[in-house]
Amino acid sequence: PQQLLDSTRGTKKEGEVIVEKFCASCHAVNPLIELGAPKIQQIADWQDRVTQGLKRLLEHTEEGIGAMPARGGCFECTDEQLRLAILAM
Repeated sequence: PQQLLDSTRGTKKEGEVIVEKFCASCHAVNPLIELGAPKIQQIADWQDRVTQGLKRLLEHTEEGIGAMPARGGCFECTDEQLRLAILAM
């Protein structure tokens, strides 16, 4: 994971790559694991969450929420990379 994160750091697609490699298992429209996570690019799933603000979404990601582990399971991700992943979703 660290090599992937290092190779994408600073690129325009950094957040999207992180979502694809670390988040999509639960957040994809048809996830591998259906846990009720909000789906990628599904506005209705994110609408209430977005009103909480990016800072709160990042806190939930860092701490974990519901079935999601701390840092969304991407322990190698920096806070900035987690923020970019949230924005990509």
